[in-house]
Amino acid sequence: MQEIERQTLDYSCGAAALAILLRLYFDHPVEEQDVLADIITRLPKPELADRIKHGFSMLDLKQGHHPGPCAAGRCPAGPHSSTLA
Repeated sequence: MQEIERQTLDYSCGAAALAILLRLYFDHPVEEQDVLADIITRLPKPELADRIKHGFSMLDLKQGHHPGPCAAGRCPAGPHSSTLA
C-alpha cells in the first residue's frame, strides 16, 4: 500500500485513480497532476467550473492525451492481465 497516494483535490479522484493505474499497472510514470493538467487545459472555462463542482467524467479521463501505454485509447494487456478473467 506504499504506492497508493491520496487525491489532492475534492474533484480529482478519477485523475488520481488513473494515474495510479498507469503508474503501477502499466509502469508509465505519470502523476495525478499530469492527468489533471491535461484535462484542465482542454476544457472551456464553463465546463471546467462544472467539473470542479461535480467532478470529472469518465469521458474526460478517456479523452486525455496521456503518452504511453494507453495512447490512442488502446491499452495493452498489463502484466497482470491473465489474472483478470
